[in-house]
Amino acid sequence: MNTVLRFRCGVGVLMLAGACMASATAVAQYYPAMVYGEKQQLAPGVTWQVATNASPLLKVHVFEVDMTNRNVEVMPVFKAAGNVSGSANERTSSMAIRTDAIAAINAGYYNTTNMMTNSYTVIDGVFIGGAGTAMTPENNRSVLGFSGNHQAIPKRTKVSNAFVPANATDWDKIVDFIAGRGHFVTSNGTLVTQDNEGTTASHNAERHPRTAIGYSLNPYKAYLVAVDGRQASISVGMTYEELGKLMADLGIEQSISLDGGGSTTAWVKGQGIVNSPSDGSERSVVSAWVVVPANTMDNTVEEVTTTGTWTTDTTSAQRYYVDQLVTSSTAGAASVTWTPALEQSGYYKVYAWWTSEAGRATAAPYQINHANGTATATANQAANGGKWNLLGVWPFEAGTAGSVVLTNAATGTVSADAVRFVRIASLPDPIEPGYTILSTLYQNDFTGAKSTDFTVSNQVAGDNSINFSYDYSTYAQQAGGFPTTIPQSPSSTGSDTRAMRVAANLANGVANGITATLTSIAPQDNMRITFDAWINYNGGAGGGSGSTEFMSFGGSADPARAAMAASAYGGTHQPFNGFYFAIAGEGGASQDYRYHDGNGVGAATGNNAARANFLGTAAVDHSEMTGIFPVGQFETNGAPGKAWLRWEVVLLQGNVRLIVTKPDNTQVLLCDWFAPTANATKTGLLPHLGTFDPFAGVANPVSDNFVLYDNLKVEAIAPVSQSRVGSWTLYQ
Repeated sequence: MNTVLRFRCGVGVLMLAGACMASATAVAQYYPAMVYGEKQQLAPGVTWQVATNASPLLKVHVFEVDMTNRNVEVMPVFKAAGNVSGSANERTSSMAIRTDAIAAINAGYYNTTNMMTNSYTVIDGVFIGGAGTAMTPENNRSVLGFSGNHQAIPKRTKVSNAFVPANATDWDKIVDFIAGRGHFVTSNGTLVTQDNEGTTASHNAERHPRTAIGYSLNPYKAYLVAVDGRQASISVGMTYEELGKLMADLGIEQSISLDGGGSTTAWVKGQGIVNSPSDGSERSVVSAWVVVPANTMDNTVEEVTTTGTWTTDTTSAQRYYVDQLVTSSTAGAASVTWTPALEQSGYYKVYAWWTSEAGRATAAPYQINHANGTATATANQAANGGKWNLLGVWPFEAGTAGSVVLTNAATGTVSADAVRFVRIASLPDPIEPGYTILSTLYQNDFTGAKSTDFTVSNQVAGDNSINFSYDYSTYAQQAGGFPTTIPQSPSSTGSDTRAMRVAANLANGVANGITATLTSIAPQDNMRITFDAWINYNGGAGGGSGSTEFMSFGGSADPARAAMAASAYGGTHQPFNGFYFAIAGEGGASQDYRYHDGNGVGAATGNNAARANFLGTAAVDHSEMTGIFPVGQFETNGAPGKAWLRWEVVLLQGNVRLIVTKPDNTQVLLCDWFAPTANATKTGLLPHLGTFDPFAGVANPVSDNFVLYDNLKVEAIAPVSQSRVGSWTLYQ
């Protein structure tokens, strides 16, 4: 997992390098002609403002963060490759996207020869350096960071070759910081101190693009600033003195200069790079400061409550901030509850931090109380200690109704340290049906063999299998991956664990598929098909050898034809007549999400190749899909495998829509009303379910690759006046 790094926003007293500065008021005495554009709100507590000056010609981007807002944080991020000599740098935009940021600037200096950071950096209390790295110690450089108790702490590093700070006072309280070169102190709009910190005149006294971070005490705000430069028609840049004076005009009391020049970058979610990098394009760098809509709660904050007996531990090197809480089941029932006051409804990633000491519980139960109910995520606290671990993604309403509860109902000791909520998306609007249900045409929970209700077709006979009443409670994963067994499908009742099981490419190692078409009902023009489905595959995240096989479903006008996407359409079973969706459980194909339709005539002409990938992306790592099927709820990020999902396919007036209901009961509109191609058969269709493998090669073990279908229901429907049957839209 990429480490997400931060300094915490919240109410707190700032500890300064010297005495506390008086509150600063921007009076613009240095740049009185600077024109400040309207502040654009990027999220509650976060604004972005662009300022311009005619002489000298300047363009400045300012991100202002209300540090008293508990639902926004500023975090330092390090390049994904780590501080390894010669490893690739990473763009600020990439670091911002992978940390769910809404704004970002570049940060630390680095050595362009070995791509190692030259800026003393601590992330989540961990120093980015030490053994195996070649970070250059730099004496007398300032850092500006934040403690785990929401306090701003600028300090002088003056590190030795062992990276030991000159003044250890309060150093252990700092959770996140990045060093710079150049320290500025202002008071009441006046530049009081400008410390060039040993930089050369060509660096500090000439105009260049500049990046800076700073804060004000009253009001308590953080500022991320990017000044464009080296572009005569856009912005000439600033000297250190001019940068310090800009800080004074902005009311920023203490600030440090970060890496500038061609590295200077400002990024905004949804807009990308908003400044004008002097290189002509964004440069890859070693670190960035990002603004994230997050709420982090250490066990010490007021949002955390406890029951039972817990021991406070301050000794573990893996603890978050100053301490953690520890207990075991032998101490009697105990719990810790983290209850954030969320400012916005939305989907949130929920992370937990624990320590991995001897005897830790391997199945510590975290109960997540979200907008659609309750979920439980079990964590192996014997591993992955001292970092943020993603528990999953769930919907939460604004307010305090949501929470995370950790109990000691586990074997071994349990570590209760910190929890983080990161907002990644808005909750979707309720989905309007656009139709009325006339009657139920068919319903089947597959508890008994119903083979006579279906007509089965396949691409290569003898290389497929179908079991109309398979007891999946008897199955155990053979080639690793999570979970090892299959839980009961969500719509099943009592002890029912039977479903229809389909599998393809069992032995021959050729492209193959199998389709079961429901032929016990009359063909339909308007219908809704709903079912539970589980896509299984061999291996862990990403799947193993030969694991990429597809679930296929939709409407068929010819039960003899298998729903099978292949490059060559020949024989009596192809091309398909009707329509179908196809989805890979673990990714691995060039198109993991597909849509096909046709009229059963000709060779490849019946395949709607232009719309084969119905979500407009080639793979599961598309941002839309990783948000819908995230790690934590699904084994492979962006893929729907190894989880029960409720699927809904609607055919109405020759148009199609697809909806999925996730394990947290959230409905997602994957694609709205859209029309199949003109030559496709759209009337007189029958429901069909199946699987196919478009690739040669047999999975190992083949027994792990199959699709389960359960609780099938088919209903006759009719349009209502407000039905929105129109353009094809994507889930946002």
